[in-house]
Amino acid sequence: MHSADINFSVVHINHNINKQSGKWARFCQSICKELNIPIIVQNTTINNEKKIGIEAAARQQRYLSFGQLGCDVIVLAHHLNDNVENFFIRLLRGSGIDGLSSMDEETKINKILYLRPLINVDKEFIVNYAHNNQLKWIDDPSNNDETIVRNKIRKSVFPILQTINCGFISNINRTIDHIKNTKKYINTSIQEEYKETFYTKTIKTQSFEKLNNYEQKYLFKIFFSNEFNYIPSEKFINEFINTFKKSNKFLIKGYIFYVDENIIKIFQHKKIPDEIISLHSKNIIKSRNFIVKEINQLGLSFSAIKNLKLVFSVRKGGEFFNYKNKTISLKNFLYDKKIPKWQSDFLVLIYLNNEIIYIEDHFIDKNYLANNYDDSINFTIHY
Repeated sequence: MHSADINFSVVHINHNINKQSGKWARFCQSICKELNIPIIVQNTTINNEKKIGIEAAARQQRYLSFGQLGCDVIVLAHHLNDNVENFFIRLLRGSGIDGLSSMDEETKINKILYLRPLINVDKEFIVNYAHNNQLKWIDDPSNNDETIVRNKIRKSVFPILQTINCGFISNINRTIDHIKNTKKYINTSIQEEYKETFYTKTIKTQSFEKLNNYEQKYLFKIFFSNEFNYIPSEKFINEFINTFKKSNKFLIKGYIFYVDENIIKIFQHKKIPDEIISLHSKNIIKSRNFIVKEINQLGLSFSAIKNLKLVFSVRKGGEFFNYKNKTISLKNFLYDKKIPKWQSDFLVLIYLNNEIIYIEDHFIDKNYLANNYDDSINFTIHY
């Protein structure tokens, strides 16, 4: 839909958890068809390798899916009661000021602005509006499962609080606002230390070590929330602080840390399997893990590799390739070029007939190297 120079669509993420999920996706499509609004339905499966619970894993998968849409703004439907539920969940976990401030009306994650225009609107008002305007919706039966903490709070705790104070939702929302204002004041006060210590998925070790223990923990939590949309637990933070001086590579709950001289680089750890890919278009690659890299340098000649069966991979150890008429170790090649391990582990490798013909940013077999007159193409990993 196009209105006031704004292009927008509806997005439905189907996690394929419930047997009725396909029916729900079709319901969304039918509503959008009635309203003449474009809809994108993304089918996903939940990766719960971190063992953080189905709800949290689904939420992380949604944000990963959102990041692949190529949009500037995403509008979410969280309402006031959702925010108060979040407050109680985090209170029960012993969360600090970050967790208890709950959800913000505006959040920026990986260059996407997330808006929650209904965050201060009571659920009862929304339900009444829907009834009065004869709007259709679907009730998710999993919302009745009280083994899920959020549902237990909503169905068992809130009714008791309602008997104590009928205005408890708005009162707790005021408490959340007080906490948000305190958080804003603290965050403003420590901006200088933050900028000196952290940047994109990176920690400067010397600056980090100058901070006292409380500052380390508080700033690390803000950094992780900003970069990964994940608030780490006290246990997570303590494990990081106790480990980064002892190891140059370590894994904590699905995040991989590389310690390299004066910096620590952090990535979400995921297994990247080999993929056999044939390229038919210069700008489109059908892959879950590999994408075309937009850089201004010569890469592979598209005409030379078009329609060939290429194996896309990453370094696993023990690779050799032909370089300047010699067979050399990939490990030694990258070491000689002083490529840090946090980079070398994530470089795209392309094989043709079991021979490496491409190492992202560092090597292209001369038989497949583009010249100034060719369509040139490079690749990188999609995060």
